[in-house]
Amino acid sequence: MDELDDFTIGLQSGDKSISINVIGLLIIDTTSNWDKNWLRAKISVQAGAFGGTYDADLTTFDFENFKQDLNLLYENLNSEIKFKDLEGYLYMKIKGNGLGNINAEISCSNDPGINDATLHFELNFDQTYIKPVIQKLKNITNKYPVVY
Repeated sequence: MDELDDFTIGLQSGDKSISINVIGLLIIDTTSNWDKNWLRAKISVQAGAFGGTYDADLTTFDFENFKQDLNLLYENLNSEIKFKDLEGYLYMKIKGNGLGNINAEISCSNDPGINDATLHFELNFDQTYIKPVIQKLKNITNKYPVVY
């Protein structure tokens, strides 16, 4: 994707794209360690003629796990990882074919639960996209580390 800021991760292939922009902490002043792990994010998607932007509550665990899993995928391009947040806003199954080609099956849910609208799509990219995403994830996890 074009020029994303330090706290936005994104993938693009043709007329399909997804970006996750971490805006900040969901709860600013809290004494609960659990609450210190919640982040406000904006997810933007485009899948052919369909697209939109929606708010999502994600956790520091989501980004830390995704960073570690993407590193593993980069080291073993014949593997599969999943991103699945706690609330159900975003699901991605990312699978390598062992030759550097990566397929991502993506489901975006704007309002998880009974009022949900979900967009499913796939995008394909090559391994060269992984390292820049990992770097953006490092930026996010350095600014918003997991709090135990």
